[in-house]
Amino acid sequence: MRLPGLLASALLATVGLLPASAQQAPVATIAAGATPPVAEPAAKPAAAEAPTQPVAPAAAPLATPAAGPAPAQASFSKEDREALEAFIGMQLLISECAFKVPAHDASRLRKVLALMEKGSGLPQPELAQIKGKVFTQIQTDQQKACAEGRIQVATLGPILDEMNTQLGGILGDAPARPQAAAAARVTGFAAIQALVGNTITARVNGVTYTDHILPDGTLRNLEDSTLSVGKWTAEGGRYCTLYKSYPKVCYTIEVAGSDVTLTEASGQGWRYTLTPGNPNRL
Repeated sequence: MRLPGLLASALLATVGLLPASAQQAPVATIAAGATPPVAEPAAKPAAAEAPTQPVAPAAAPLATPAAGPAPAQASFSKEDREALEAFIGMQLLISECAFKVPAHDASRLRKVLALMEKGSGLPQPELAQIKGKVFTQIQTDQQKACAEGRIQVATLGPILDEMNTQLGGILGDAPARPQAAAAARVTGFAAIQALVGNTITARVNGVTYTDHILPDGTLRNLEDSTLSVGKWTAEGGRYCTLYKSYPKVCYTIEVAGSDVTLTEASGQGWRYTLTPGNPNRL
């Protein structure tokens, strides 16, 4: 998951990871030719019989250099708001649907949300409004929200790992995670979870198809040397894909070791090979 630009900058600035030059305010300088002000020495007490000395005329005050224009501040973008809503939603799904997540992931999620809220610069009433909106969306159809949210929460660990890398490790290292591909035969949500963060490859009629399934729902497809980007979702235990140039297709899915079988509603099946990670750098 790639952090939105403004939100990433805000987070990095919040935790002090921006270069010093990027965080310093511009320093005003004295105009060329102007004499810098000199501190006047403290006056000595006059002697009792000392003659009165003539007083020198006061020097004209130096002009204060004009301050430069304040740097423009970027606004909290729509993309930033969507990222914040997504993480608020994930935290609410965990509590409302009673999902079990590793303690270190729950802790790192709380830390990410705290950094996001602080980095956004939004006032507390507006943050409360965002949380209320997301909570209402979940409560409107909690059963559906929990069913669809299960796979999102299952991908929380890899998402936090990637964010931790982008933020310089401030979230703390997570325990080593097991490889997604398991020897046992699994279907439905468990099978979809095995794909997340990994790559599947198949060769059909002389053409090699490679899909990299990202935790944020992005699907990067390589058809021989042609790259396209789409979306994937988990719906009722089925694995669904959508591209701009192709209609949405949903498959029943089965994973056994490194073998992945996708079957359309028509009964047409496809056999892929599962490879950990992103070896093709898609």
